[in-house]
Amino acid sequence: MSLVGKAFAKPVNIIAGIIALLYALLALQTHFGATFGAASLDPVWAAMQQRGELRVATDIGFRPFADLQGDAVVGYDIDLARAIGQRLGLRVTIIPTGFDALYDALTSGQADLVASALPYNPEYGDRARFSEFYFNAGQVLVVRANSPAQSLADLRSARVGATLGSDADDLARRILTPELGIALASDYDEPSQTLAALASGAIDGAIVDNIAALSAVQRNPAL
Repeated sequence: MSLVGKAFAKPVNIIAGIIALLYALLALQTHFGATFGAASLDPVWAAMQQRGELRVATDIGFRPFADLQGDAVVGYDIDLARAIGQRLGLRVTIIPTGFDALYDALTSGQADLVASALPYNPEYGDRARFSEFYFNAGQVLVVRANSPAQSLADLRSARVGATLGSDADDLARRILTPELGIALASDYDEPSQTLAALASGAIDGAIVDNIAALSAVQRNPAL
């Protein structure tokens, strides 16, 4: 069995990006215009208006949310970001960013918006405003097609990988207890790298979200 999903039955809420601020701006634009008197609504919004640009940070390589098709960045999150830019009257610039650096891109001013299947994390409430959830996924354990493993208990003394800074990484650090004797490899920048390491035999299992797992299993007969 390639997907060992019963090990993690608790669903994980996934969001496309930190877009509540932009939703609010859209509503305010509609009802009140871009400013109240001479006062700008928001410094971030004012800077976007001045540039005429919405800068969107995303972790490319996370199908079907953000991926490369030739030289073009495509995916659900990309379409959503461009639709927001169109509504705001701004051109959209996609900024490829590693998953573990998405919040830094936002708080450092390199990006105005993150759209990257980012899980809600209340600990970052002082750094970002989150949109409402629009996609609900869960984490699963993926093993190679020829593996007899059916759960984490079958991977004792093995290596399991997860994408650095992802919800899978956080989950792995909580459940891979010393008693299991499973080593965690979380030096991968995106789920596709984690799954490629699994296919090559560098690791024995990979914890990724359900969508990334299904896509990889369909495309790679080794999984």
